Amino acid sequence: RIQSWVDLILLNIDRWAAHGASVIACNSRYSRFKIQKAYSTTAKVVYLGVDNNFFVPEFDSDSDYVLSVGRLHPSKGHDFCIKVIGCLNNNERPKLVVMGDSTVDVRYTKYLNDLAESEGVSLSIITVDENELPSVYSQAKLVLCCQVSEPLGLSALEAICCHSYVVGVSEGGILETIIDERVGKTVLRDVKVFSTVISNFLSDQSFVYDHEFADMYIKSEWTWDVSVNKILQLT
Repeated sequence: RIQSWVDLILLNIDRWAAHGASVIACNSRYSRFKIQKAYSTTAKVVYLGVDNNFFVPEFDSDSDYVLSVGRLHPSKGHDFCIKVIGCLNNNERPKLVVMGDSTVDVRYTKYLNDLAESEGVSLSIITVDENELPSVYSQAKLVLCCQVSEPLGLSALEAICCHSYVVGVSEGGILETIIDERVGKTVLRDVKVFSTVISNFLSDQSFVYDHEFADMYIKSEWTWDVSVNKILQLT
């Protein structure tokens, strides 16, 4: 959105740089589409990686929460997660943990807490040390990825590394990370539809997570070694 002559100058510089580049790399097919639309030029997809030596399963105790990951910002869809959990029956409604960064948005935090109270959802907003991330992922009953048009969505991959099942919205780059129902599922951004999927998963006593497939999937497609090799092939 152009609001001033400065914005127009920056836009022209941006387009000049894009068309002058010998190669444009992007992090997903979704991003490639957005680049094509904005600059009328083609980018090459180089997926980012996850450290599968750091993000490993850690099961210290039973848990009673589902997890949403991302900074406290509307684009991360934490409010959608609250509404989804609020649609579940009281006897099956788990606690929702939102794991964000150290940036504190007082107004948005209050909005989330007020929304959780009105929906009858037990909400905890936490920030943890980096070394605790695998444990928080691993102990979650479920990881929700409800970001709005996320270019890729590394939290889904981190969750898969930690053998946590993922339910994400069927939009943006999330469609490229959650591709097999053995490790996760994508659902339309509809509160009732989403809550039904979560309810079915939480009540399914027969589901067994496919650890071997999850490990193979990450190692074959999503490690930093794979990413670096693809970058080297660009030149």
